[in-house]
Amino acid sequence: MAQEEILNTLKNLLNEEKWSKFQLSEYNVKKFRNLDEVIKKIDTPETKTQVIKVANEYLEKNEYNIIARYILAILSYPENRELFYSGFERIINNFKEREKWGIVEYLCRKMLQIEENEFGLRSLIESLRYLNKSQEIIDIQKRVLKLNPEDTSTSLAIAKYNEQAKKIDEAVYYYKQALKVFINQKNTKMVEEIWLKLVDLIGEQNIEIFLEMENALKTNFSPEFISMLFSLLHPNLIKNQKYDEAINLLKKMLTYSPKNREYRDKLIEVYSIKYKNHSRLEDMLRASGLKMWWKDVHNAINLFEKQVKFDVGVYVYHYSWGTGKITEVTREQIQVDFPDNPEHKMSFDMALNTLQILPPDHIKVKKRYEFEKIKECAEKDPIKFIETAVKCSPGMEISIDELKEEVTDGIISPKEWMRWWNKVKRELKTTPNFKFIDSERKIKYVESEESFGEIILNNFNKTDDFFEKIKIAYELIENDIHRKVDLNVYQHLTDWFITNLNSNLKVKPELSYISCIVINKLIHAYPDISKAKLNINAEDIINSVSSIPELFKHVDIPEYQKILVQDIVKYRNDWDKILYEIMLSENSRMFDYILDVFIQKGKGDIIEKVIEDAMEGYRSHPELFVWVSKNILTEAWQKLLNEKINQYKYRIFESTFFLLSYLGRQIKNKINLENNTKIQKQIIRLLFDKNTNLFLNYIKKCVEDGTNVSSLLRLFRENEYIPQKHRENIIGELRSIEKPIIA
Repeated sequence: MAQEEILNTLKNLLNEEKWSKFQLSEYNVKKFRNLDEVIKKIDTPETKTQVIKVANEYLEKNEYNIIARYILAILSYPENRELFYSGFERIINNFKEREKWGIVEYLCRKMLQIEENEFGLRSLIESLRYLNKSQEIIDIQKRVLKLNPEDTSTSLAIAKYNEQAKKIDEAVYYYKQALKVFINQKNTKMVEEIWLKLVDLIGEQNIEIFLEMENALKTNFSPEFISMLFSLLHPNLIKNQKYDEAINLLKKMLTYSPKNREYRDKLIEVYSIKYKNHSRLEDMLRASGLKMWWKDVHNAINLFEKQVKFDVGVYVYHYSWGTGKITEVTREQIQVDFPDNPEHKMSFDMALNTLQILPPDHIKVKKRYEFEKIKECAEKDPIKFIETAVKCSPGMEISIDELKEEVTDGIISPKEWMRWWNKVKRELKTTPNFKFIDSERKIKYVESEESFGEIILNNFNKTDDFFEKIKIAYELIENDIHRKVDLNVYQHLTDWFITNLNSNLKVKPELSYISCIVINKLIHAYPDISKAKLNINAEDIINSVSSIPELFKHVDIPEYQKILVQDIVKYRNDWDKILYEIMLSENSRMFDYILDVFIQKGKGDIIEKVIEDAMEGYRSHPELFVWVSKNILTEAWQKLLNEKINQYKYRIFESTFFLLSYLGRQIKNKINLENNTKIQKQIIRLLFDKNTNLFLNYIKKCVEDGTNVSSLLRLFRENEYIPQKHRENIIGELRSIEKPIIA
């Protein structure tokens, strides 16, 4: 619609409106819809400016002109938000006064379509109530709360609605929202009222909901009021035999009201129920001072809880004496059946400080008292053995080092550990209740109903990262060794990679190539996979990849990297150049494999070039340099380099000291901290390991041969990043040789 036509249409509509605010009854929703259709056709800045000008002229003549005000309200957004809000608020309020609720609803929805706001939402709720459209109101009230979380009337309205609808979880959520606000407002009456409502709704089922309010309560209310609120919870806990939670709650109440004898008596009552089978319960209650109300309650609780753990039949562990069982308890001491001392007596104080209480199903207990059974379990059902070990550990997680310590302590020999662990690790990964955490240095037991296949499928679908999907597919293939996972999971992953291969052939051939590797692996693992949509030509794909070294970095799986190396050699004429570039790209796990390829192909000149580049560019290629240094200094490349190996050694030692200084400065400035620290440790271990003493032995040999190494020793002495223990050891050794070279 042309500008002139739009202006004429709007002028006609404005001219029709010759009534005051008392003539609003003539308006209907259709009139506003027609007006919106005209406004939509304003599609240029010039037309918009002209329309605003005309609307302003009409409004100056008649401030009650609804059409003019409506046009200005819409067209002023977002440049003039104040005019947008004032215009809509005035028009909506006018129609509210005349109870034109259908128009109010329409205008509110129009306003909210442009920008979410509290006035529009509240006015819409009001109109819906009059129009008997109450089913929509709850969702709109939730939108109000997002804009104004402090609105307790709305949160309570939503809570009551959900309570009546038996949606208890949602009701609790909104009562909790209101409670937080009332706490911050210090509204004692409403806090108590809603607290009681929550106690009524959830009782002891989720006590954390109440406990998480504690910090806010401490800021705004007296200790007595807080302890009174918590006192409303413990009867249900005791009634439902949740004694540990009841004890913790009563201790909390006594924190706020330490002299309250009722709370103290109730705590003694719950202790008596929990420890009813303890052989010395009454003695310990008296000895701790709990029954003496004038004594400090917290000291009494602390003493009682320490001593009550020790009773006849309880298993304990001592770091020197091993696992034992308490056989006797008196007021002053306990007697423990340790392996080498079956009647070992110790004071309570010593027991408290040195003994760890163990549950009956702890792995250490089973090793002491059911050794043959637990050994057989480790051999025949290692997953059950690990479950026992993990479940009895704090947080139901155990480090691999801790597990190794338990297993190699009489169950299997240290030499067999790696074989046993490698076999078990795969099976653990396909067992739903186990999860590897902390970079696979720990195992955690989790309550899970998901199978390994479901976990793989969920993780695969959850991520959009292509390279993460590769790792997930590899995890499936590598760990599902017995092919327990359903074929559909394999098929789903295969179909995804086939689609990716086909869609990226021209735009991202490197991704297509990796998809090709994964597809072949999946099909090899599960030959029944449908391959109907598969059309692979690895040679064409790899020849279209522009930067293979860059691709190599992303394929962080050695097995797939080897396939890539093989295909590079097979399909690329420039394979030697590409493999050389890969070595310079610092992919250290493939150095040995690529070296073997060069040797097999008779490319000795490239090997020497790699060595020269590593020594010249030790700063830019530190991982390559460390790898080259290790093979030369340990003489692993003796056959490869022959006499040249000795020519390189001096330069390598010299460069390692320069590199140590460079890395030390980088670490000090927190640059690439993790990788630089790793390389620094590798160099120090290489040069100064006490089993090989490469640097010391080299210096000794040079002295015997009469070779001048003074400049090398100066670099050693002046390098501040060599650990002091290695420095002192080297200097001490060199001072003692027949031809002293360090004064």
